[in-house]
Amino acid sequence: MRGDIYRLKASRNTSGHEQRGSRYGVVMQSDAVIRSTVVVIPTSTSTIPSDTRVPLTFNGITTYAMTEQMAVVDLRRLGDKVGQVDHQTMSEIETAIRLLLGMF
Repeated sequence: MRGDIYRLKASRNTSGHEQRGSRYGVVMQSDAVIRSTVVVIPTSTSTIPSDTRVPLTFNGITTYAMTEQMAVVDLRRLGDKVGQVDHQTMSEIETAIRLLLGMF
């Protein structure tokens, strides 16, 4: 599951600058601690690049993993699996998370 890309079912509780509608998310949480929720990094095709946004391509779609919007979602929000992040991209996402959280 870690590194898998899922279509996230839309949340009814969006507010402020949160995206409305469905989007994709990369599962970041360790498979060893999956419970009823999971940590995901949502993606966006309409954002601008930055140090905390990692480009990735799947199913012919180029998008950005937006680490600054890391979230915990209920497993029931995971829709169809649409791809998987390769080792290099996962490493880049992990580096962006460390940068975001000041973990260097």
